[in-house]
Amino acid sequence: MRFVIGLLVATFVVAPAPAGAQVAPPYDAASVIVKYRADVPDTRRRDVERRSGVSRLRALRTGADLLRTDQDPAQVAARLSRDPAVEYAEPNYLIRVGSVPPPIFPTDPDFSDQYHLHNTGQTGGIADADIDAPEGYFTLAQAGIPGAPVKVGIVDTGIDIGHEDLAVNVIGCARSTGLFNGGINEGSCKDGNNHGTHVAGIVAARAGNGQGGAGVAFNARLIICKAFDNNGNGTVADVSDCLLWTWQQGAKVINMSFGFGADSATLRQAVENVFQLGLVQGATLVASAGNVLPGQQGTQVFPAAYSQVIAVSATNDRDNLAVFGSGQVSNTGTFVDVAAPGDDVLSSIVGDAYDEFDGTSMSAPIATGVIAAIRSRFPAFSAQGAFNRLVATVDDLGIPGRDNAFGHGRVNLCNALATTAAQECP
Repeated sequence: MRFVIGLLVATFVVAPAPAGAQVAPPYDAASVIVKYRADVPDTRRRDVERRSGVSRLRALRTGADLLRTDQDPAQVAARLSRDPAVEYAEPNYLIRVGSVPPPIFPTDPDFSDQYHLHNTGQTGGIADADIDAPEGYFTLAQAGIPGAPVKVGIVDTGIDIGHEDLAVNVIGCARSTGLFNGGINEGSCKDGNNHGTHVAGIVAARAGNGQGGAGVAFNARLIICKAFDNNGNGTVADVSDCLLWTWQQGAKVINMSFGFGADSATLRQAVENVFQLGLVQGATLVASAGNVLPGQQGTQVFPAAYSQVIAVSATNDRDNLAVFGSGQVSNTGTFVDVAAPGDDVLSSIVGDAYDEFDGTSMSAPIATGVIAAIRSRFPAFSAQGAFNRLVATVDDLGIPGRDNAFGHGRVNLCNALATTAAQECP
């Protein structure tokens, strides 16, 4: 059975990478190399390291030092390079013998039907019109963080909290539905609609448990807030409360598979508060660009059209813009940042069951999963830094460069994690 999901999603526009920008080579996540100027005494060198939050591991035969860091090495190297005592500083780049790393294929029975993760043409589409998930899974495993265990907020219709493929990953549950409920009520987020459970499964269905399929970030810690009733109806007040609550619970990424055609000051304020100026403490916000009738493409949808939100359009299994069974199509427009599969996406529904849904509501959580993986792989990245990484590592579709249909391109999990150079991802 196929369903077209009408709840819409949002956008996030922040200093995109220049067209044709090169993806940075991969580097070790815990070390940086620095070469001091020859006349700099040891006391000055140790002072530089103390102020930069790094510690010395060993001297290299080149005369440089290998330093340990728990921050993003590229950012540390950039700061060190500006110090007058430093001749140069750079990340400890990774080098591989051979080419493409071995992918990881989950043993879950429905994984082979999830073309959005690994497309072999099994649904009649084009092989590799996917997000290169098996290759991305290997990258995370190689980095010692399989499954992207970062906190992800989902503001939706709730979740089947006992679902066989989701229960272990839910760490927070609340609702904010109705005018007289007193705001956030923790401990209750039952989904009577299926939409929220489906979205949650796309992000974080467990992999390798022998049940259902797999999520993009299959170890993500889910913080669920039910802002929509079982008919899929909600209010700006409830959504805004849920956004702030999920962020206050520690969510580093928040998915919003909904939208409407008005610019709400209340919702805009909530988005700004959660984004936290794009700094490390802010959450990266992702939303669907919307499902519209042909001829209505380009219609602004909120919260997707806010500059702090990543707006996601939908593709199909042939990397074309999605056309849904209802006669609707994926929205397009100047506010679209990236694209992701959104046609016939298989995921969890209520009652330990699984089904295929259509809509940009499905493409948004795929991008959310990739962002979760980025923020797990590069924990020092800010909300804006994670966005920039996502945009810089897409597979360009449509006309070269950014366009209104696919934004900067379709998201790619393997490219985004960059344990291998982007061009090595198949």
